[in-house]
Amino acid sequence: MNSDKRELLRHTVATLAYRGGKAVANAPEGFDQFQANDSTRTPGQILAHIGDLLDWGLSIARGKQA
Repeated sequence: MNSDKRELLRHTVATLAYRGGKAVANAPEGFDQFQANDSTRTPGQILAHIGDLLDWGLSIARGKQA
């Protein structure tokens, strides 16, 4: 991976960590279970999905898509 691509990846992951941390900082207990209606995901489900996407991306970067 060239230096520019590595720097972009580092910036992207750092941005996700920073913005994600801001979004959940000082969240009240139980916020992860909030559901606006029956057809929406809870915040906990959304965060789990983002984690799954990051794990999937890492597996691709390692050359073993899982």
